[in-house]
Amino acid sequence: GYLLDVARGGGRIPPTTIIARGAVGLLRDHLHREGWHDAVIKPAVSATGYRTRLVRGQPSDADEHAFAEAIAAGDVLAQAYVPEVSEHGEWSFVFFEGRYSHAALKRAAPGEFRVHIEWGGTVESAAPPPALIAQAQGLMDALALRATYGRVDGTEVGGDLTVMELEVIEPELFFDREPGAAARLADAVERVLESRT
Repeated sequence: GYLLDVARGGGRIPPTTIIARGAVGLLRDHLHREGWHDAVIKPAVSATGYRTRLVRGQPSDADEHAFAEAIAAGDVLAQAYVPEVSEHGEWSFVFFEGRYSHAALKRAAPGEFRVHIEWGGTVESAAPPPALIAQAQGLMDALALRATYGRVDGTEVGGDLTVMELEVIEPELFFDREPGAAARLADAVERVLESRT
């Protein structure tokens, strides 16, 4: 649900709704109400694509069954499908003390929509377009999280960054993709600790 707060803070996110635990109605009813042809559904609290499904067109019986199980267990996040994630990948922008450090590009395996390595995805070192860096930085500035480290994940849609996730608890920071990044984080942690003494 925090993605709705990200949107209120000025971030662009996919059309998103939270379906509350125990909500009545079939998945097809919820998606029809939103006007989405293709959608991604997953538990509102999830990681690495856990129980995440891509529903194309009319939900199948298997989609409805998975939705019924998920909604019985907790809130469900539903989003309009963003094909650019599968087509072009998802950027992970890493920040230390609110300032951009580096990025990695995650790509989905052929025929897959999830970019996680658990689902065959890959990670590569790449230089994001400056405009996307600026938009990710603008979002971090607007949210003013005061986090020592964080990560903005998103994909480019029509030249703009569409935010898929904001990680500030225990994100992968891709130290293996950026020489010097671990030292920069260590310096940031040291500055934060010094400011508290």
